Amino acid sequence: MLVIVFVILAFFTIILVSWIVLLKRRSEAGIGGWVKDSDLKGGGRKYVDQATGIVAKPDIVLKGKVIEVKSYAVKNRPFSGDILQTTAEMNAVGVGKAEIHYLNRKFRVENTLHLRGVLMRVFHTMKEHLDHNTAPHGTPTKGRCRVCEFNDICQERC
Repeated sequence: MLVIVFVILAFFTIILVSWIVLLKRRSEAGIGGWVKDSDLKGGGRKYVDQATGIVAKPDIVLKGKVIEVKSYAVKNRPFSGDILQTTAEMNAVGVGKAEIHYLNRKFRVENTLHLRGVLMRVFHTMKEHLDHNTAPHGTPTKGRCRVCEFNDICQERC
């Protein structure tokens, strides 16, 4: 009988310690609330913006918020491409807030009319290039051209 009580007590102690460790890790990562979906290990759900057909796979989906986790650092502000990606994710999930977590900083992003307008301009430009089977003009530099796999056939190369 004493052994059974000890095993049950040990079992609940392990569960309690695991729960505390999980809460601490979530707190350190800036995750509050219940995680509805996560793609951090590649098993997340695809969300579709019904108005445009844009498909997004956010890293973390919470109730009312998307979190995009980046594996690199940033200086003063988030990269515009990351903001655009996060805007597409917010629209696909149907939430109004997001956070971008870089290695060294976190930024909040609100789903504004301005950001949606920028997203739609980029979306329509990309769709036009796909429909006409054309490539957009690039921003060639010597460094980029040197390592580019299309250097031998590119008309814009440096």
